[in-house]
Amino acid sequence: MKIFISHIHEESLLANAIKDFIESSFPGHLSVFVSSNSDSVSPGERWFRKVEKAMEESNLFLVLCSNQSIIRPWINFETGCAFIKGIDVIPICHSGINKSNLPIPISQFQAVEIDGSFIENMVDSIKNRLRLTRTPKLDVSYLQNEINKAMQSIVVNGETPKNNISTIFELKQEEKNILIFMVRINKERYVVEEFESNFNFSKQKAKYHLENLMEIKYIDYVRNYRSGQWEYQLTRDGRKYIFDNNLV
Repeated sequence: MKIFISHIHEESLLANAIKDFIESSFPGHLSVFVSSNSDSVSPGERWFRKVEKAMEESNLFLVLCSNQSIIRPWINFETGCAFIKGIDVIPICHSGINKSNLPIPISQFQAVEIDGSFIENMVDSIKNRLRLTRTPKLDVSYLQNEINKAMQSIVVNGETPKNNISTIFELKQEEKNILIFMVRINKERYVVEEFESNFNFSKQKAKYHLENLMEIKYIDYVRNYRSGQWEYQLTRDGRKYIFDNNLV
């Protein structure tokens, strides 16, 4: 099975994160073409011909849909070509656009959204097309983090869209508890030992959850120059997540 991902250059990291997620989930069963990936188009190759050939060979067409991508001629051109060739088309909505506000004609295809169930939805869709009886074992947290980091790279008018960060995927309960703890204690900074003792975490587990929260910019890591220790502090986005979700 061959899959084609259509995207604009500003969203290339997201396209490549989805390519890696799909190929690692179904090793040996499929390949994913992304024009911005050197594995798909090597230096010196005729780019347009390579894209055309990949389109001809594809069984499934994924198109990344955001407010800025859906107005680009090339995205609509590739999607139209896929439709005419009879290739199944799945729009992937993100960055402020969802299934309900996709424009015609892209709205005529069954779309998915990059949300908490995105990975499971894509895996089920591809598994069914491959006629596999078993769902592959996935490290969902790792895949979510990789896609989340790629989402943070998207910039519109000099800013990262608000829904590109942090709330794309549901936090683990331990990470919610850490944020709730920081809001309730309401100190400026915390050391890792406080999370170990209050949550009965090992240092390794505490750092794992804290690093996840740092990746989505809910906490920061700052150095205390008096003690020499690295300390954690709650960010505005982290505090907003707690209050927006009525967790305290």
